[in-house]
Amino acid sequence: MRKLLILFLFVTLSLLASSRVLLELKPSINGAISEYRVVKSLPGKSKSQTFLKGSKDIGDYNYIIQYDSENWVYYCPRPAEDTFAVRFVPPARCSLVAFTWIGYNTETGAVGAPVDVFVHLENPLVDYSTYPGIEEYDGTEFSPLGRLLWSGTSSAPANAVWDTVNIDPGVAVGDTTFFCGYSGVNPLDTIACLCESWRPMPNPIDVHTYQFNADGAGGSRGWFAYYYTSQDEALHAGIRAYVFAYFPPIPIVDVEKLPYSYTTEKRKVNINCYYLCGMTEPGFEKVILYYSVNGGSEDSVVSLNPVSGDSMDGIWQVDIPWVLVGDTVDYYVVGKTYNDKADTSQTYTYAILEGTPGNFLYIKNDNDPADIFPDYWMDTCDFWDFEEYGNPDSSVITFYNTVVWRDWGCLSLGRGVNYGVGIYHSDSSWIKMVLDNGGNFWLSDQDMGYGLGICPGYGQQVVPSGHWVREYLGIKGMYDDGSLSGSPVTVFGDSLDLIIGDLFKGIGHQNQGELYIHPEQHWVGNFDSLANTATTNMSAYGGEIVSYRWTGPSDNYKVYLDFYPFDYIKNPSDTTEIDRVAVDSLVKDVLGWFGYTTGVRDRTIEPGEVIKLLPVGIVTDDALIKFFLPGEAMVSLSIYDNTGRLIKNLKSGIASAGLNTVRWEGKDSYGNSVTSGIYFCQLRTSDRTLTNKFVVIK
Repeated sequence: MRKLLILFLFVTLSLLASSRVLLELKPSINGAISEYRVVKSLPGKSKSQTFLKGSKDIGDYNYIIQYDSENWVYYCPRPAEDTFAVRFVPPARCSLVAFTWIGYNTETGAVGAPVDVFVHLENPLVDYSTYPGIEEYDGTEFSPLGRLLWSGTSSAPANAVWDTVNIDPGVAVGDTTFFCGYSGVNPLDTIACLCESWRPMPNPIDVHTYQFNADGAGGSRGWFAYYYTSQDEALHAGIRAYVFAYFPPIPIVDVEKLPYSYTTEKRKVNINCYYLCGMTEPGFEKVILYYSVNGGSEDSVVSLNPVSGDSMDGIWQVDIPWVLVGDTVDYYVVGKTYNDKADTSQTYTYAILEGTPGNFLYIKNDNDPADIFPDYWMDTCDFWDFEEYGNPDSSVITFYNTVVWRDWGCLSLGRGVNYGVGIYHSDSSWIKMVLDNGGNFWLSDQDMGYGLGICPGYGQQVVPSGHWVREYLGIKGMYDDGSLSGSPVTVFGDSLDLIIGDLFKGIGHQNQGELYIHPEQHWVGNFDSLANTATTNMSAYGGEIVSYRWTGPSDNYKVYLDFYPFDYIKNPSDTTEIDRVAVDSLVKDVLGWFGYTTGVRDRTIEPGEVIKLLPVGIVTDDALIKFFLPGEAMVSLSIYDNTGRLIKNLKSGIASAGLNTVRWEGKDSYGNSVTSGIYFCQLRTSDRTLTNKFVVIK
């Protein structure tokens, strides 16, 4: 009977071959239809490039791989006796033909031992929406796995590589939710599962992986909904499933999500209309874009022909008419086929913002603490939240003379950004326009090579001649995740540097001549080779350059680049604390180089807000006395000798928010030079007094 069923399935698959398409499914999030993409063939067994990051102890969960030359993902190691099952909800009737998983052995280079792998349908007795999480389960829950469809063995061909498990001739799963997974076996010291990086969400949000804990470690034995939090990322097992989908052709409308903008002109929306699983009918007759402004009445715009491709798979373009500054636009698209079928896109929203003449643009991308950029600069800059507003377009970037971009490897400057239809937009040409007009560009990013498109696979790369990164930014070679990765980094700089010398005078929590960089995720790159006229700002023990500045090939613009986000500057004695005084000094110095003075917010110091009087140390000539205020305030800054006698009042009156610097020439109020000895610097505000001791040596 089994042979007859297999033969029947084989014949069925053959008959349907003309109407099938191979899809790669991502895990279903909370039971939603799995995100999918069309692929031409199954992946091989070991195309991944493997890089072990962080500690050599796999229990630290700091291992990373690059999966199939695409996005970086985390290794999520688990004990050998545990079982992982990943949930998939197919978009239509289909047959499962393969899935992927990761095997890891703690002995470098060891060949993976055979591992049990399986495919199950969902369990109809389980309510997945209330399934307990890792901190809640008691080991008595039903297994999420239903009827077994297929089981076999898999063996990773080498250490720390992924394996494609082929299921031949395939398993008919229909349109029912199914699970792919593996069970640990003792010969493997550790088993790991391909995992994607997700923003932290409270359990059970974003759950798509289920684990069976066999030994009770960390809790009771049993099944539970799995999520794992590693520092500031929540990790989920990311097994990929590959299915042949069978169904009548389904119209798909893929719509470009427009970002916020400054332009009030009409905006073009790209729309990809196509059929999933082949097409035997005439195709799309028209595309209708519906939009409303500020929640008002709905209007529509119609396009009758694609601008590229054809009616069965083409790109259509529809213009949203002009609106006003401050307007919010909602829009969605309906694709109508010749046989009167339709597919409707989701609703998208954007707003028209307005830039402030004379301000600079500060762009915050992912993983950036919202308040790290000094608050008192906010009256001088226009703030752009990448996650809320989307990638800034040309109307935004070219509005400014100065662009400050704090990122974490997701730049579209070189790789482009896809707004949903496979059409990539790049900011590089717009940044070039800013620089061509004599502007300034500050980029602070820990995966800069990847973001700029120079290191698509990370590692060391030479920037080719003619590339805008080489010609406009002065970078000849760079190294993403090089020798500085895997641990905190101490970098060094010149305290006499005319631009950032203040940063290396023992400012904030930093030691003199040093800057302590401690990333939450231990990745800091470096620049291998720069333009001959570039100036190094900071370098590590081995001479690795992590920060530089350049005034362009003809001193016609200014660029400043840090190979780490500036919120990585930490207190060496408390790595959970961002050294805000050091960050403030860096911001003030760089923006001062660009020609900006500190922005001042009209607010008073609140009780408990930080005020710092920075150490002076030993004075042999004159001294730079620095203090930090969270807001504009009345202050008095004075020098006293060791008997308490007032030597000189250096400042009385209003001081600006942020880092203030006052020079003392080593003289008293009458212009006489003081003698060697112990002196005190005292800062008074309305509600507190700070005093630092220092030594004068003549």
